[in-house]
Amino acid sequence: MGCVRSTTEMLSPERYPPTVPDSVTVFISVADVDAQGLAFERVAMLFIRATAEFTQELAIMRRAREDAAKVGANGVILGDALEPGTWGTDRQARILAVRTRPKPRP
Repeated sequence: MGCVRSTTEMLSPERYPPTVPDSVTVFISVADVDAQGLAFERVAMLFIRATAEFTQELAIMRRAREDAAKVGANGVILGDALEPGTWGTDRQARILAVRTRPKPRP
């Protein structure tokens, strides 16, 4: 599967109980969250690196869901991703861990 490394930077002063990785929803963008009628709170920024030759994107997403669940998030919003270039051999992703909730009705 390859080597996947990650770091987490907390963004919220609130601390939440862990969730289950399989229950963490993956959103393509903030617009995707909004389209589903959800509001969100930023919980943490996840920085993930993986050796490109041996790691598939699926392993990166699995790590993102696991790390998000550890900090009590129930969703992740995909952010910047870098594929390996001439000088780098790692895939890199920056992903926002969030807690979603239904938007209040007017």
